[in-house]
Amino acid sequence: MADLLEINFDPKYIVQDACPASRNAALKSFPDTNILMCYFHVLLNCKKNKLDIPNEQQHLMFKRYIHRLHMTTSIDHFRKYWKIFVDSLIDNCPSFINYFYNQWLKSNWKNWKAFSSPPGYACTNSSLESFNATIKRDFTHRRKLGIFAFIGKSIDIIRYYSIDGQKFSMTPKPTSSAIKLGKSMASWENFKKIYQRTYFYKDCYKTNFLTKNCSCKYYLKVGYCSHLLALQELFKKKDQFVNKPKKGRAKNSEKWYVRE
Repeated sequence: MADLLEINFDPKYIVQDACPASRNAALKSFPDTNILMCYFHVLLNCKKNKLDIPNEQQHLMFKRYIHRLHMTTSIDHFRKYWKIFVDSLIDNCPSFINYFYNQWLKSNWKNWKAFSSPPGYACTNSSLESFNATIKRDFTHRRKLGIFAFIGKSIDIIRYYSIDGQKFSMTPKPTSSAIKLGKSMASWENFKKIYQRTYFYKDCYKTNFLTKNCSCKYYLKVGYCSHLLALQELFKKKDQFVNKPKKGRAKNSEKWYVRE
């Protein structure tokens, strides 16, 4: 399709589930692409093996331990939490740890951590599957169509979405809760300046307002964070103060070389 439309389509990353055939096809068509494992499907498959985990530890396993591993910002950060993961669970569920290591760390499906992809990049293919669900619901009505029938239906789909007017943003948009949290953190007492518009937030996270990046895990996950939003709020207030017009009527000024 890209060739027909004369589009240079060469993706740097492809998110998919653990399907070897899809992976092989992607690498054959795009040899330089990076295959990312869908994090939703990692959790889904882990839950299928939850019988190997004691009931009292299942909630901690999925809501804390695996999520911590996913939200790591570097390989060293990951190794730290992997050690905690193993030390906490080795006595009660060694078979699950063995499964997790072989399936999600040692195999081709190990790129599901936040640091495996660019900041703000989708970590699941759930959005694409949601879009496919709307096609099944609104256009095919959940009926299986032959190839030629679906091509005809595709014309209706393209015609609809060409006039739908939806715009796809190329940059992450902060949620209202993130903006609210950023405003609550907007105090210069929380930031220590390193150099031009680069700060440490409470000596923990390095935040660069010029390049709009932060060393925290939330920035790596969603492409923005409350630290950046707090700095944005502080610089906005500072600019408003510097550029604030003076009160009173402007004086009639004259050039210095003009004399009465």
